[in-house]
Amino acid sequence: MLRVYEEFLLDNEILPLNNWNTFESDHKTEMTKGTRNLHTINIRNQGKNIAGIYIYFYDNICLYVGESGNLGSRFKDHYNSSWRKPKLERRMARHLFFKEYREVLSVKWIEVDNEFDRRVIEGMLTRLLKPTYIEFRKNRRKSVKITYQ
Repeated sequence: MLRVYEEFLLDNEILPLNNWNTFESDHKTEMTKGTRNLHTINIRNQGKNIAGIYIYFYDNICLYVGESGNLGSRFKDHYNSSWRKPKLERRMARHLFFKEYREVLSVKWIEVDNEFDRRVIEGMLTRLLKPTYIEFRKNRRKSVKITYQ
């Protein structure tokens, strides 16, 4: 099945990833009153009001694959996840994950307007690239189950 996904993504010019927009997202810079606003504005402006799919990398390792109707806001959310505990419990895994990667991360993104297309492509890329977040989340769920039993 993975070969079918790869062929589909190549045929539709989603792959190779070197065709995607790229920027460096500095998750090392701590959120402080003076720097936070300017820093998060710069991150948010990368894909402001653009719908699409994005991938975070660190040292050429795929960390996270996602999709959003507003990439700029999502990039800012991921940066904030590095430094701020979320208000919603369902976002805790993402917070703990990005907190471990307070580094300069490489972000690739591509515009995809249709929400259904974004979700399908995100799923295919997740299967192909095997982001470390998937394993992190699985391990976290196991430890939470063990803790509460």
